[in-house]
Amino acid sequence: MRALSIALAALTTGCLQAPAPPPLDDAGTPPDAGAPPRLALESVEIEDLSGAAWPDSAMPRRPVIRLTWTTAPRLDPDTEPPVWILRGAPDDALLDDLSSAPLRVANTSRIVPATLVAGARTWELRIDERLDRGADATLAIGAWLRDADGEPVEGATALGLRVGEDPSVGAEVRATWPPDGAMAVSPSLTEIAIALDGPFASIAEGSILLLEGDRPEDTTAAAVPCPDVGWPDGWCVRLTPSRPLRRGSEHRIAIDTHLLDATGAPIGPWEGRFTTSSDDAPPPPELRVPERCALDETLTELGCLLADDERIELRIDAGEPVRWRWALGDAEVFGIAPRGAVTIHVGGLAPETALEGQLTLEGTSGAVTALSLPVETTEPLATVAIVEVRPDPRGPEPTQEYVEILNFGAMPLALDGFSLSDRDDAIGDLLSGTLAPSERVLVVPERFDAEDPADPPVPPGVRLVRVDGPLGSGGIANAGEPLFLRDPAGHRVSSAPARAAAPGICLVREGPSMRDAEGFALAPCTPGVP
Repeated sequence: MRALSIALAALTTGCLQAPAPPPLDDAGTPPDAGAPPRLALESVEIEDLSGAAWPDSAMPRRPVIRLTWTTAPRLDPDTEPPVWILRGAPDDALLDDLSSAPLRVANTSRIVPATLVAGARTWELRIDERLDRGADATLAIGAWLRDADGEPVEGATALGLRVGEDPSVGAEVRATWPPDGAMAVSPSLTEIAIALDGPFASIAEGSILLLEGDRPEDTTAAAVPCPDVGWPDGWCVRLTPSRPLRRGSEHRIAIDTHLLDATGAPIGPWEGRFTTSSDDAPPPPELRVPERCALDETLTELGCLLADDERIELRIDAGEPVRWRWALGDAEVFGIAPRGAVTIHVGGLAPETALEGQLTLEGTSGAVTALSLPVETTEPLATVAIVEVRPDPRGPEPTQEYVEILNFGAMPLALDGFSLSDRDDAIGDLLSGTLAPSERVLVVPERFDAEDPADPPVPPGVRLVRVDGPLGSGGIANAGEPLFLRDPAGHRVSSAPARAAAPGICLVREGPSMRDAEGFALAPCTPGVP
């Protein structure tokens, strides 16, 4: 299957998903002032589907890439021209591949489906798939592109592009209520909600439907603040049925191509499904008793509770989709758990503070369960934190892995009895030594080489805390696994997330809290350096 559909700008074509675009404002062939110009790429411009211009370093998720040539390229309707958008950044191997036909399989697998709208000197590549936020892409042009006289283009091109990370670059459906695939939904539900991850234009009539089979239900669609329907952020739509739904029936939430995001790109086609209950009033949700909690958690009647000197975390499982709300002191958090399991986090608390937590669960039936739980933060804990993790070194694995820890307090800290683990049910590696205020040390395997040339060197003066064998349970998995730093009393004083990293890239703490696993970003490794 060809990844690039072709449409001549001067013709009406049926290959586009949307109505055919108007003819391009083509520059035509320049007046002959002597020898004709050699075929070369003159300029690249990027727009969204509404016609607004974007930079190539922060383009929309559905870009229109306008190419202007010095002279008209030859276009054979039966042959795909060697002009593509590829996933991923350009490199020397790609440029070498573009020097002669054909493109290798390793690169053809990177091609993003697109429609080519071709004039004479001006071509447009209209990307047919929504790209990921922050993704790298490449405008690739093979050296075997020819002009009308059969002369080759002036060299191959591999131009790096990048999709922006702001929500305005394009939207897609993030979640629904009831969740996609939900069963036993009350036929009398009063609202259906859709959350998107970016802004959208006004809701065209009929662009969002609730269907039973092919029959549309009578509903009203309106944009609403996401907190009104259960999500703390995002861009949300509420569908309100005018009457109860038929019992024991599958329904579809359908979005068509007329609902546009802020860039003019269609959000649909998209569908989510749920099935109504055979009963008019299914029972309210009930919490499941967990099979086990982590070493540093406490089993409560609601679930597993983790407390430290600044936060409370509660892990619950209702066994069914729920909208939840947790009030704790002056704080209130809420959200939707599509499968019923969620970890509820409240931070910024004072040490040794007793609080009464109020938990409210609403099932898809609309029935509500209200529960309470007394909780208490701990005494002030040790001022030590995981601040950098190298799970995938360029050097030997797992020998060259490390976990960097920091004493962020004003007093020296003895590490005797502290432990580092990659499992929530195991103590892991025991540590020793003393950390001076603001000092960073690297926890490393016993055979770690601070001068291995494959990775950034460890600066002189940075101490190593060696453990027996590899870190954790045979080393830190490249695909990512959580890490837990515990004090001698078993309190979790810091943690790091399960997140994959490329070779030589580290997980670096950038968030304000030193305790939880939030706020880590991928960045170059800087062992022992702030």
